[in-house]
Amino acid sequence: MRLHDHPVTTITTTHSLVVTGDSRGLVKFFSSDLKLLHWYEGRLDCGPLVSISFAHHIPSQKNSPDGRGSVGEHYPAQSTLEASPLVVPDFTLSSSCSSSSSSSSSSSSSSLVHVTVNGTITEVVFRGHGSAIQCLAAHPSLPRLATAGYSTLLQLWDYHNKEVLVSREFEEPNYIECASFDPRGEFIGVGFTSGVVLVVEALELKDSSPVFRYSRDAVSHLSFSHDSLYMATADRDHCVTVYTKQLVVGGSGDPGEGGEGEEEEEEETVTWEFLAKYRSHYQPIESLLFGVSLDSELPRLLSLGQDRMLVEYDLERSTPDNLRLLSTDRIEQSAVPLSLTWYPPVSKESFLLLSNDRFKLRLLNSTTKMCRKMLLGPTFGSPLRKLEVLSSPVKYSESGQQQIQRYAAFHTYDRVGLLLLPHDGNPHNSQSLLAHPTGVTAMAVSYDGRYVFTAGGTDCTVNMWTTDTQSVVLYKRV
Repeated sequence: MRLHDHPVTTITTTHSLVVTGDSRGLVKFFSSDLKLLHWYEGRLDCGPLVSISFAHHIPSQKNSPDGRGSVGEHYPAQSTLEASPLVVPDFTLSSSCSSSSSSSSSSSSSSLVHVTVNGTITEVVFRGHGSAIQCLAAHPSLPRLATAGYSTLLQLWDYHNKEVLVSREFEEPNYIECASFDPRGEFIGVGFTSGVVLVVEALELKDSSPVFRYSRDAVSHLSFSHDSLYMATADRDHCVTVYTKQLVVGGSGDPGEGGEGEEEEEEETVTWEFLAKYRSHYQPIESLLFGVSLDSELPRLLSLGQDRMLVEYDLERSTPDNLRLLSTDRIEQSAVPLSLTWYPPVSKESFLLLSNDRFKLRLLNSTTKMCRKMLLGPTFGSPLRKLEVLSSPVKYSESGQQQIQRYAAFHTYDRVGLLLLPHDGNPHNSQSLLAHPTGVTAMAVSYDGRYVFTAGGTDCTVNMWTTDTQSVVLYKRV
């Protein structure tokens, strides 16, 4: 028997009634012999339904002035000649991301909606990602986590209280590929699969820049300099693009009340401008990161590609439409580099920590780009895809000497773990756990180093991990 005009995605029963939901968010109630009794359409604002769950108890009936229960005032009427009331409890709908442009839902994200039985009151309990989560970004000084992906939804979470602070949904086909906080926590840079780049305020997710369209392909990486004056992006067209922050000062337009001699109040606004773009690689870019010069506080920008080239850019001498290169070095002969990060300052020499597809870790001098040490990295089924050093508190020994033990969080294809630094090649220096069987697409570390977050891509899940650094030390000693 044909019950819906579109695919039936869920079916359940309640009080001898058969309830079905389809890919357009339509809910229908049938009798035990499959006679249509009632339906909800257009009022629920849901996409393809995944499940329907009913309350355990039926709401109490409203009483009429004569003392009798007025059932018709509370329950909807059945679509029969008798029009008797349909006595069912309130229910909750869960929906997935709409995969069809013909869906009646105006939202491309998944949602959890509570519906009263008369259909007049609906409450969105939760709205989340209905498609792959591609990027995570942790706030540099607050317990905040930004999540985004192919559902066009950008959410800012308070991960201590486990609640969403603010959300913003972009219009299709603006699927989010990467996102990052600036070091001051004031802005979030967002890169889309369409090549669009946008900077939004970190508090309300409102636009803080014009829409930049300087990339022909998806923006895969986005990073800010330590002083928040530069923003760089890398795209799948093997190009690096740099933007600069500008402070615009202008009059408010409201003259003072003190007379003509009183100056107008000046209002400062922050905007971002395009600086330059350069195709510095001929294969996909794997890492893009900023650093700080050793002899000055000027920012450094480096990119690492699968072409085995490490490129540093000369930001100081770059001019509009002219992004200059400072150095180009080949750092691998046959292995393919996969990640790049700054090594913690454990000595006077500044290092870059690099991982490749052959389970090796390289320490490169950040100035000469010479390899100072090559070690065996963690071997957990697949090579390291990303490394990020944890911020560690300063501890003092009994003699009063300062002791800082450093750790790095990493993820492979499907695992997440911790690595004890400085690494000496000992395989017992690291531990890992299975994070996402379908693969880890993104990883972020909290500002205090206590938590690590991983996204599982198509499983639409973000896991929050507590870093037990002491277990890594004990594992090495045993």
